[in-house]
Amino acid sequence: MACYNKKEILEYTNFIEARLLKSHHANTYVNEGIYSIAFSEPTRIKNTSWEYIKELPKTNLVYDNNIEFIIDFSKMLDSSIAEHHYFNSTYELLNEKIDKYRQYELLYYLNKISNFMLITGLRWMVTF
Repeated sequence: MACYNKKEILEYTNFIEARLLKSHHANTYVNEGIYSIAFSEPTRIKNTSWEYIKELPKTNLVYDNNIEFIIDFSKMLDSSIAEHHYFNSTYELLNEKIDKYRQYELLYYLNKISNFMLITGLRWMVTF
């Protein structure tokens, strides 16, 4: 079962504050959700807690098509980032640039998801 359905996305994601990586050329992790190794000189870095990202609600909804799922998922991401002023203001600025595509629902909502990923660094796999 996917992490999304188990409500474990955040537990399997590694978050690192960019300022901690300033003098390093690379960053990697050994296990998901535990810690990272930053390189030039290997340094153990504790993951950052991002309380503002709410765990996405578990849902047993069945969608008629993938477009409905993408729109609903994008709206869940909107509500999760809305609580963090700095990330949300940048997110809104990026979304203003794509507002002209609102009439093309799939393109618009995929771009919003992309903007969320760009700002937070989150990546995940969603199975259909």
